[in-house]
Amino acid sequence: MTPEVLSGADLKASTAQDIWALGILAFQLLTGKVPFDSETNNLKAIRSDIISKPVQFPSSTNLPYPEGAISLVKRMLDKNRITRLKMHEVMQDEWLFPENYFQYTAAAAT
Repeated sequence: MTPEVLSGADLKASTAQDIWALGILAFQLLTGKVPFDSETNNLKAIRSDIISKPVQFPSSTNLPYPEGAISLVKRMLDKNRITRLKMHEVMQDEWLFPENYFQYTAAAAT
């Protein structure tokens, strides 16, 4: 659930909630972990973390996480639904779609 739903500030479904969910999935795909967790599975602690704790990427001893990916996911998991990325902003993200990406894919299709 999003911070706004958990805090009771906004219970209506929105695209901001969809972006939050995509950010959670992206975090899990990159790290193999969930962004908000409790070692004791304490739901109150998890709820509190979702509402107030900044997203922290675990340190990686193998390959570092791409800075562009970290930036994108953190903006997707913005606590404020108003400033959270919109879908068109996700689709314009340089890390997700490097410059000229659509030109290359269109050329390959012909």
